[in-house]
Amino acid sequence: MNYIIHNAKCIPDQDERNRILAIIKKQMSRLEKVGDNYPKNIVVDLYLHEISNNQLMISAVVNLKGEIVFVKQKGENPDALVYALFDRIKLTLSKKINLERKEHMYRRKHRQFQEFLNNLEELQEMRRRKSREVFDKMIKVISQDVAIYIRRRLKSAEMTTAVKRGMFKVQELMDELFLQVYEQIELIPDHEPGIKSWLYQKADELLAEKFRELEFEQERFAQLDDIVESEYKMMEERYTVDADQELVMEEDLDEFDQVKDWYAADNLMYGENEDSLLDEITLHIHQKEIHRIIEKKLAKLPLFKRTVMDLYLINQMTAEEISEVKQIPMPKVEAVIMEVNQELKKEFSVLLGN
Repeated sequence: MNYIIHNAKCIPDQDERNRILAIIKKQMSRLEKVGDNYPKNIVVDLYLHEISNNQLMISAVVNLKGEIVFVKQKGENPDALVYALFDRIKLTLSKKINLERKEHMYRRKHRQFQEFLNNLEELQEMRRRKSREVFDKMIKVISQDVAIYIRRRLKSAEMTTAVKRGMFKVQELMDELFLQVYEQIELIPDHEPGIKSWLYQKADELLAEKFRELEFEQERFAQLDDIVESEYKMMEERYTVDADQELVMEEDLDEFDQVKDWYAADNLMYGENEDSLLDEITLHIHQKEIHRIIEKKLAKLPLFKRTVMDLYLINQMTAEEISEVKQIPMPKVEAVIMEVNQELKKEFSVLLGN
């Protein structure tokens, strides 16, 4: 991320001008993290204007891929003016980039499923001819999110010591899932939402066969908090998470352990009355810390609630889609989402001192 300052000489006093430029430089280093791994270099154009002898206006123009972001601030105190301006830039850019990322991923996934559907008849014919090569390539493309889901389920089970660490590999589990899907290709639904639900159901069935997480948690749920606390640091070292929220998903689909997931606070907030809390979280808590807090909280939940929240927060599924996957009434899903969201909001509010 770069920046260009225009018309700095509108601040006549050189010492004051240098101080303001130094503050801008420091604030830009803080802002850079927002645009990390964005697919194009972000340039912030800063324009300084003297409105009167006592008032200064600073405006910022940022050209993203999809739109122009324009923010301005004016006031009598130049230092406070710069800080306020950069707070607004950070909030606006965070929201725009996150929305752009979600829209990009939604369009990309939709295209992938559509391509799969267009070729479903041919894939079924290949199954009858005992041919798997093309089928495997096609199913890998539409199962990236399932790989992330399996990875988190496996990580959680290891964290709670429900299964021995290193006993299962994501790649091996995905290979087994592909084989099951291949053997049952005639049962694959012929519409996009149905395929999604079906794949996740198959993943749940496979994991249920591999380890009995639920039984373990029912027996030792009272101890789960202590177990997670003691295991979390070790798990953090073993599983690295990209704290920069990559815009483009992992392309190397053969290495499912490298598929990245990310918990973000904006998924917890809905409704205009909660914008202020989201703004405070975005401004004062680093994205990596937000991820850590949510991940740790979810790890302590019972299996059902944890998987519902994973599908909601990371896989961006609606309550209706989750009810399809879990084969339970939608109100039950909505109740879980509401309950856990409220708990997480309280935790962030305490952290912010609210």
